[in-house]
Amino acid sequence: MRRAQHSGGLKDLNEEVLLRGKAYICFSNDGAAFDGHVENTDHCQYGLVGHRHPDIDPRSVACLLTPDESCCGVYEMTVFDHEEGVKYILPQVVRVNGSSQGNCCALESEQVRFTAENSFRGHKADMLIQQYLSPRLLGNDLHVYEGDINIRYITESPRLRFLQGQSWMM
Repeated sequence: MRRAQHSGGLKDLNEEVLLRGKAYICFSNDGAAFDGHVENTDHCQYGLVGHRHPDIDPRSVACLLTPDESCCGVYEMTVFDHEEGVKYILPQVVRVNGSSQGNCCALESEQVRFTAENSFRGHKADMLIQQYLSPRLLGNDLHVYEGDINIRYITESPRLRFLQGQSWMM
């Protein structure tokens, strides 16, 4: 993303923000939640947290998938803008796994596109967790996915809230 052109302070309401960058995403072992980190081309830092929607049946989104894909869950994703000190809620983000490649992962919605280019376990995953994610995730044999991400949101969202430091591991 090229950070929206403004001179400090909160972004203007009704401003569309397009965040493009490299993401590191780590799901809990049961797949119920994820933590993530995004660094854009301007080196701005963003956090991601997702929680699976218990009330949305993943089969209800099957029409969005190609025959090679399967839905692993529908998540509410929170994007934390660390520079601005605010967060944005993206209500229905679908986690997609390619059935032919167990190490493949994607997140998709009208507002989010992420496709893993690499996946890591073991020592390399712990190194990435230590560098980009919460140290509480270390040593849990978690899978870290790395890839490009595009996120689009409008700052007018009524669900815009100030950063409260939430994480699925807390």
